[in-house]
Amino acid sequence: MLDLQTKFGKMATSAGNWVLNLVTINFIWFLFSMPALFMLILLHSLPLNGVYLAAWLLLVLMLFLLVLPAMYGVFQAANLWAHDEGSRYWQHTLRGYLTGLQQWRQNSVLAGLIGLWLLAAQRGWQPIFWRSSLVILGLALIAAVILVMLRGLGLTALQKAMQQPFKLLAATLLTVVLFLLNSALPLLFCIVLLSMSLSAWLTIKIMKL
Repeated sequence: MLDLQTKFGKMATSAGNWVLNLVTINFIWFLFSMPALFMLILLHSLPLNGVYLAAWLLLVLMLFLLVLPAMYGVFQAANLWAHDEGSRYWQHTLRGYLTGLQQWRQNSVLAGLIGLWLLAAQRGWQPIFWRSSLVILGLALIAAVILVMLRGLGLTALQKAMQQPFKLLAATLLTVVLFLLNSALPLLFCIVLLSMSLSAWLTIKIMKL
């Protein structure tokens, strides 16, 4: 039996708690985001017609009401976690979600921009120039989402992020990589366990907020 009072036992306990916090925070985000994720999968299988536009509008609404406020909650909980300033992070995530719902102006702008990006991607992905432009715009959009989430941590956090463009780029690319892992079927569990919470936690750590 493992003795938790030994150095190794304490390290194992600390690692277990870290993983538990990671999974707990991310799972709350996943529960809120699951309808939008399913709708996104559906959109990829639809041609650009009236049904697609109705589903697209519903997805934008889900981003506004579910995904973005839940992401706000993840950053709130991850910030407390990164500074060891709390426990029961699932409660902090839920409280952050409710606070994020009140940020309706920024949520509506971001949801609309993400929706327009998805619509532009559906219109055509083949020409190299168009594809390159969409990739660049997509990265800029993810960076903007991260900045908005950091703004929720306070103006100081936002200012520090703006002063560290290379770290912001690193956090953006890291977020993209973590979500691209989910495109590989054997790694699909990543979106349930660690994609959003790990991205938020690493972003806060990278920028030393």
